[in-house]
Amino acid sequence: MTSLLGPAKTPWYFLIGAGIIMVYALCTSKKAHNVIKTSVDLSRQDEGEESFGSTPIARTLVRISMNIANGVTGIVPENAKKWINTRFRKDEAIIADGAAFDLVRASVNLVLAGLLIALGTSLKLPLSTTYVTFMVAMGTSLSDRAWGRDSAVYRITGVLSVIGGWFLTAGAAFTICFFVAMIIHFGGTIAIVVLIGLAAFSLIRSQIIYKKKKEKEKGSETLKQLMKSANSDEALQLMRQHTREELSKVLEYAENNFELTVTSFLHENLRGLRRAMGSTKFEKQLIKQMKRTGTVAMCKLDNNTVLEKGLYYYQGNDFASELVYSIARLCEPCLEHIDNNFNPLDAIQKGEFGDVAEDITYLIQQCRKKLENNDYTHFEEDIRRANDLNAQLSHLKREELQRIQSQTGSVRVSMVYLTMVQEAQNVVTYTINLMKVSRKFQLETDV
Repeated sequence: MTSLLGPAKTPWYFLIGAGIIMVYALCTSKKAHNVIKTSVDLSRQDEGEESFGSTPIARTLVRISMNIANGVTGIVPENAKKWINTRFRKDEAIIADGAAFDLVRASVNLVLAGLLIALGTSLKLPLSTTYVTFMVAMGTSLSDRAWGRDSAVYRITGVLSVIGGWFLTAGAAFTICFFVAMIIHFGGTIAIVVLIGLAAFSLIRSQIIYKKKKEKEKGSETLKQLMKSANSDEALQLMRQHTREELSKVLEYAENNFELTVTSFLHENLRGLRRAMGSTKFEKQLIKQMKRTGTVAMCKLDNNTVLEKGLYYYQGNDFASELVYSIARLCEPCLEHIDNNFNPLDAIQKGEFGDVAEDITYLIQQCRKKLENNDYTHFEEDIRRANDLNAQLSHLKREELQRIQSQTGSVRVSMVYLTMVQEAQNVVTYTINLMKVSRKFQLETDV
């Protein structure tokens, strides 16, 4: 350990080789590009799809900042406020096509980050260049009024997430280094070989997971093209494609989670119901994000197109939201019932509802395929099938009410069963309504 006290004597060709490897990695690594993308998204001048959600800490910070700003605004003279506002005229900013912000802010970011990094290096401070560059970008975006009231809470959540991730990574690396050193000290050569194999496995597994994650994010490319589009006709076609992609995901979720909820409840599978409930909470957040980005994207269409097709688009989003919430209302009482170890459904109830549930899952599957392929032929058959299913569910509801009147069976079982039947009807209705308005939005002429 005493060798660490002496000066480091690294051969110059090692330094050049390390620099070449680093530059190559920055130019080719998708993960490095993703880091830059996160920084650019958080400092973007205009509104759009936000990568992060909302957290209590971010909401509190925004609320405190707004109160302080309102207090300061009240004592600043009107002439001073008018002069300050003239320095932030967005219509005078020259932003290149597809750029997140103008060249003035980009130049300030580069110069200021470079100066801070050079100063830290000259003072031999252990600065992270990535951290300095990121914080400079966030500071300039805040001072450039890129964070409005509609986006501030999401941007602050993103900044806190990135900074928190760095600290967690540092703590994890520090702890893992301790254990690795201990393993090598006591395990010797064998331990080194095992650790190298484990590191290789971790890198390969991480790359596979990252590729799968990027595959799932491909759908957002359509939205990016839509936000860059300046032609109303092109924007309409891109918006139709984006809507098909998003609503298909909603129907896929509905198909999988409806089946998972019903099957898990009938077989008293608590783990499956918890998984379905967790998936439902996540889907609710995606629905909110879909509505928000769709409203922003609607600005790319001309007035005539918005008046003609806009209503169908918003109705489609509303039906998608109601579909998700119906499955949530179906899953919640089922989870509570099984979690409390209440009596299960009797054999008659299981058989009746199980058969109808299979038909509902099949209906959702057929609707999803039609939506994905943008092919609405034979859709009238799905409407008739949905009407038949609703009639069957109404019949099940009447039979259960008769059983309650005759006081046969458990009241708790009857309550959860009636809830399941009602929400199943809602699932069928909202699925068909979603398809109807989607067909009107996708086709050139209303049907």
